[in-house]
Amino acid sequence: EIKDYLDLDDIEAGIDEKLPAFEADFSSSLVVDGIPSVPQDKVAKLMSVIIKIYSQVNKNIDSSSVHMPFNEETKTTYGFCFIRFSNKDEAEKAMKVTQGFAIDKKHSFKVSLYSDLDKYAALSDEFEAPKAPAFNARPDPTSWLTDTQCRDQFVARSGHETEIFWANNSGEDP
Repeated sequence: EIKDYLDLDDIEAGIDEKLPAFEADFSSSLVVDGIPSVPQDKVAKLMSVIIKIYSQVNKNIDSSSVHMPFNEETKTTYGFCFIRFSNKDEAEKAMKVTQGFAIDKKHSFKVSLYSDLDKYAALSDEFEAPKAPAFNARPDPTSWLTDTQCRDQFVARSGHETEIFWANNSGEDP
């Protein structure tokens, strides 16, 4: 009887149908790097500064939207934080507005989407030189110098008037 009681297969099957499928979409979260590493007693002040900056972009940002990891060994923050927005558009807008924002002379924000971290992690440590584009020969810009009749055009502009003249050895109009 206990085994039947603890058997949750039938119950879990009904729950799985009701719940939406889990999608690991972190496109509405930002990683803000370049913030100061501060001790525990200054975390609240730094958190209020970050909230003040990002609340100018989005009014719904509060302390529950910002996560700042803390290093227990050094007793300081790591120098980056995560900020959660309600959708991807708000996150991209905040990223554009605060990219390069300087808190002081030594610290400026380097902001990226959390979803871009996988792309950055997949980059190779080895340098790969970009492939050179195929050579496309351009027309010779000095071809007018090789005119067999030694003709040349020039433009004279005066006020709203523009006139095109010919210069050649014979003095005749071409």
